[in-house]
Amino acid sequence: MRTSTPVTTPVSADRWPALGALALGYVMILVDATALSVVTVRLMEGLHTDVRSVLWVSSAYLLAFAVPMLLCGRLGDRFGHRRMYLLGLTVFVLASLACGLAPTLGVLVALRVVQGFGAALMTPQVMAIITLVFPMETRGAALGVWGAITGIATLAGPLLGGVLTEFASWRWVFWLNVPVGLAGIVMTLRYVPRSVTTSRRLDLPGSVLSAAAVLGLILGLQESGRPGAAPWLALAAGGTGTVVFLVWQRRRGDGALVPLRLFRIRSFAASSGVNLLAGAWVTAYVFPATLYAQARHGVSPGGAALLLAPTALVSALLAPRVGRSLRRRDPRGVLSTGLAVCGLGLGLFVVVVAAEMPPGWLVLPASVVGVGSAMMWGPLSLLATSELPRDLVGAGAGAFNTARQLGSAFGAAAVAAVLAHGALSGALALAAGICLAALAAAAALRS
Repeated sequence: MRTSTPVTTPVSADRWPALGALALGYVMILVDATALSVVTVRLMEGLHTDVRSVLWVSSAYLLAFAVPMLLCGRLGDRFGHRRMYLLGLTVFVLASLACGLAPTLGVLVALRVVQGFGAALMTPQVMAIITLVFPMETRGAALGVWGAITGIATLAGPLLGGVLTEFASWRWVFWLNVPVGLAGIVMTLRYVPRSVTTSRRLDLPGSVLSAAAVLGLILGLQESGRPGAAPWLALAAGGTGTVVFLVWQRRRGDGALVPLRLFRIRSFAASSGVNLLAGAWVTAYVFPATLYAQARHGVSPGGAALLLAPTALVSALLAPRVGRSLRRRDPRGVLSTGLAVCGLGLGLFVVVVAAEMPPGWLVLPASVVGVGSAMMWGPLSLLATSELPRDLVGAGAGAFNTARQLGSAFGAAAVAAVLAHGALSGALALAAGICLAALAAAAALRS
């Protein structure tokens, strides 16, 4: 059901070099997030702190990344997607330089908040620019290449983090962003076209309400396993904030931060729901699978990461081919097939863990999930953007990415609750169940 006129594409845009410019910024975001997972011990030693405190280095970044995402998407509509992408990239690079110089944990955490905000500024602009630059005929191929880049960056992050900390210092995890980011700025200025802006004023009350709602929901989900009333108060505040935000958005109409007519576009609404559930199951399966290898079989953290690496590697190899095929295949069918294959892979994880098989067997389900992922992410993004009107591309990108972040927080909280009272196989079965729920939600795209 088509409810709005989809975007048109500037014919003269340097499309593939523009994609390369966007990739440099997004690769930094992914590598930075995943590389820190293997440098925790070095951070503790270098900053003379404990493990609980050092976890805020990641938590502060993730909160600053997720909370302003809706606003950042709308900023692109209002002031231009290239301009906001460049601003975010510049903030990210400067914050990275400063993170590498941080003398104390407190300073590093504060700078990670700034870095996370830079990432939040960049992320929705990436999806918006790809939507505006690539027509539907080639957008699937572009998203396939993007999926390959994402897979490679996710795989390279922990490996790069380990090498840098082994032969140099954890500070180089941040400093490496500086030359990469500068190259990204130059390429963006050269190849990424300017976009048409809107004249509507920003919905500042909506921005505050959305930030409070997302902050309450994510903090409440992250802390839900802790004793006391604080997590439940945060969830209640987040839920109340969400209701008030939606009421306010309805009153604002097209001047809202997230105009609710977005969700009358079936392709976008259903894709966002699938994206939320996908974020949940992706987060939910990694920790119990890794814990099985390390706690049950004594595999090192690096070895456990390598056992799951086929997911990113297989996805990176197959995603471009899947993307090219979307010119002649229905993306809805490809998405459903991908989710079904991912569900099969997660079921195999359950079998391996429940049967106490040697950890090397984790490579098999990890590879199957990689095949399914290659068939899932590209079609999902293509469907989400297929009918977005030009003036709502940024708002749509912000909402779509916020759904993924909320799903990730829910997945982490859900798997923590299961692990507190059940077996590792039960946590993996939960991930498989969420994946099947995503498959059921994808059926709305076909009706």
